Amino acid sequence: MVLERHDASSPLGALGGAFLMYGSFWNPAANRIEFVANGSTSGGAQIGLFAWTGGTAQFVAALPSSGGASFSNAACDPTGRVHLVARTTTTGPGSVWVFQGNSWQLVENASSALRIAGAMAFAPTHGRAVFTGGYAQSTRFSGTSLWDGLRWTWTAAAPTPLRGQSASATDPLGRGVVLFGGENDTGNPFGYGVRGDTWLWNGSTWLAQTSGPPARSRAGMVLDTARQRVVLCGGHASPTGSPVPLADTWEWDGAVWTQHANMPLARARHALAYDALRARTVLFGGQDTVGMRDDTLVWDGVAWTTLTTPVRPPAGLPGMAFDLVRGVVTAVVHAPTAITAWTWDGSAWAQDLTPLPVVIGANGHQPQVAYDTVRGRVLYHNGVALHAFSPTPATAVSYGAGCGRNVGFALAHPPRPGGVLQCDLVDAVPNALIGVAVGLGSANIPIGNGCAMLTQLSIGSRIAFALPSGFGPIRFGLANEPTLRGLTVYLQGAVLDPNSPAGYALTNGIAATIGD
Repeated sequence: MVLERHDASSPLGALGGAFLMYGSFWNPAANRIEFVANGSTSGGAQIGLFAWTGGTAQFVAALPSSGGASFSNAACDPTGRVHLVARTTTTGPGSVWVFQGNSWQLVENASSALRIAGAMAFAPTHGRAVFTGGYAQSTRFSGTSLWDGLRWTWTAAAPTPLRGQSASATDPLGRGVVLFGGENDTGNPFGYGVRGDTWLWNGSTWLAQTSGPPARSRAGMVLDTARQRVVLCGGHASPTGSPVPLADTWEWDGAVWTQHANMPLARARHALAYDALRARTVLFGGQDTVGMRDDTLVWDGVAWTTLTTPVRPPAGLPGMAFDLVRGVVTAVVHAPTAITAWTWDGSAWAQDLTPLPVVIGANGHQPQVAYDTVRGRVLYHNGVALHAFSPTPATAVSYGAGCGRNVGFALAHPPRPGGVLQCDLVDAVPNALIGVAVGLGSANIPIGNGCAMLTQLSIGSRIAFALPSGFGPIRFGLANEPTLRGLTVYLQGAVLDPNSPAGYALTNGIAATIGD
């Protein structure tokens, strides 16, 4: 094998400035190599899409404005759509663009990805997880990211000044999310510039509220749903520029803060969750003046009680939320040697063996955990991405066998409410008619020539034409309806093929369970 070098003149110079070329890929729909060039021009940072067919690189399109993009990556899906990810330098968050035909479309802006030390809580009234603040490499993030169960959207609204290490919880009056304190010194995010202000997210903007507790960061905060009070305790104060743990307890009724009994031990970086079945706030772990803790306390609205727990999570940085479906507190602990999940049933801790994503460096950052009351699942943000603990995970299981031409059949994405059920047929006859049948039951009904129908109780079907590459995506929209979780549908693909014994080929079946 010989590796040859092919040089081609490029129109990059026509845009002016210095460019970096990367993100090259094969576009199967256009039958050509495409690549993205990123760099500076007289008009600012630009991203251009170019095509190469063996001669001169051809300019396809420029992305006129991406907020001062300093980094991006690109890829092409089998239908010929180019997906571009850009990271901005002015606000920190990223954006996702899709190019199809002759224009770019912004499909997602400013997710909470790659954000540590932010604050996340769920707003049941708005059906959104609200994530604000945080930083990466000591750069504060602006704006607020909202998770609707499928995707992040972004709004420029944010408490001022920008901050990290705040505490947040659901608002007791059902207006949205309340946030308290945090750190706002971008030069040193470890104990300086702590805040003592209270803010309310009402679904569209942040509104300053009357404050009461002393300034602090890294506190614990949660909504006591029975008494309709937000509970705030502990955290770091920095009266002399060095972090000092606090032991005080405060409650907020939606308008006024009231101080209550102190915790037995001052601490920060702990986690709170309200146990709705046993009507008490649960505290785990944290950090005192000696080191990390692994103790469990409960607050009943009057006093703190330390519990004896022979089995318990390791000392580390915890995040917690109460799972209404399972009736337990779910905790995720970022410890020095491992990241683990645990459940608390009111009397004992037990390790949850659900596999957690391994993220280099996440051990040193406190996770954000909240409960999505609309979709019935615990949300966990590890500083890189959002994950969900769900009793109804989305799955796709292949069953049965096809006949005739060997056509691959799989789902492009896990089937989720509000998403797209995309069935991919691979190695079909180029440009041939293809189809997918959907039913509520599986079957194995022989129909001759070695073929069998693998679905029954039909609820629909869809046809299309395969691409020249033989790839054929067929999509079904799924309603954004939580009650769809747990529903299993059965799918089978078909391809017209004159070379197959029956004149057509059938695929294997797929049992797709809609979930999270």
